[in-house]
Amino acid sequence: MTALRCSIAILILIGALQGAAQNAPPAAGQHLSFDAASVKPSAREAAGAPDENGMVIVRKQPGAFRSGGPGTNDPGRIHYPNTILRSLLVEAYGAARFQIQGPAWLDEDRFDIDATMPPQTTREQFHLMLQNLIAERFKMAVHRETREFSGYALVVAKGGAKLKESVEVAGGQAGATPQAAANTGRPAVGPDGFPVSLPAGRGGRGGDNIPGAFGPNGWKMFFQQKTMGSLANYLRERLDRPVTDATGLTSKYDFSLTFLPEDWPAPPAGGRYPPAPDLFAALQTQLGLKLVARKIAAEVIVIDHIERTPTAN
Repeated sequence: MTALRCSIAILILIGALQGAAQNAPPAAGQHLSFDAASVKPSAREAAGAPDENGMVIVRKQPGAFRSGGPGTNDPGRIHYPNTILRSLLVEAYGAARFQIQGPAWLDEDRFDIDATMPPQTTREQFHLMLQNLIAERFKMAVHRETREFSGYALVVAKGGAKLKESVEVAGGQAGATPQAAANTGRPAVGPDGFPVSLPAGRGGRGGDNIPGAFGPNGWKMFFQQKTMGSLANYLRERLDRPVTDATGLTSKYDFSLTFLPEDWPAPPAGGRYPPAPDLFAALQTQLGLKLVARKIAAEVIVIDHIERTPTAN
């Protein structure tokens, strides 16, 4: 009887260890790869073709409906439909578009990418997984070099910065908390037509995971416990130019930034909400910061070889 109990205990322990191994993040130095991954050409075009629900795509940004990954409510998987390869490379290398130097079809061909990973995978590990996935499926080889570009330095504007330092509260969360409209459970909407804040766990794209919301008059980005370096990284991705932090501000801050993107259609005259300023004006009026033109050296990822058709799943 004792031997039987020992055998059962050993089997239970083995099962527990196997389960822990499956859910554990990759160890340092280990080749980082997804548990399972599918990469295939998308059956849909950028516009005019029906999506999986039979709806016709009128205006669809590459990767606009991506979901999952570290920092989101679904950290153990990603679903990247109808994505151009440049967007995937930007995500994988934490780079801006201008830093990816390769063939023109990187902005033309579209792919559907689905993958699973341990839920505890960090963003750094996730990025390496993406790099390895692209290298393996597209037979990609790259090298890095430094080139000079026309960019910007982020500085404090005349009159000083208009920023609130983050305040740590119980649980290590930022002082800013979501505000819900009465009896709806949805974020409260401010006089500009945007949410006052976003629910906890709402992930964003990009290396610094900045969440945002769009409205009838542009974008509103939410920065919580972020440095000026994080803001400079976001501006680099948004403007597709090098941006360096020259503010001298070293704390973490909670703030939002509301602006009208340069490619956004102008809101109708007399609309319900006032029009948002462009990005440059928004930085100065809302945050007390400004961008100054400057020549900046930046690292680029040069693609030496890449195949247009990915290997089969």
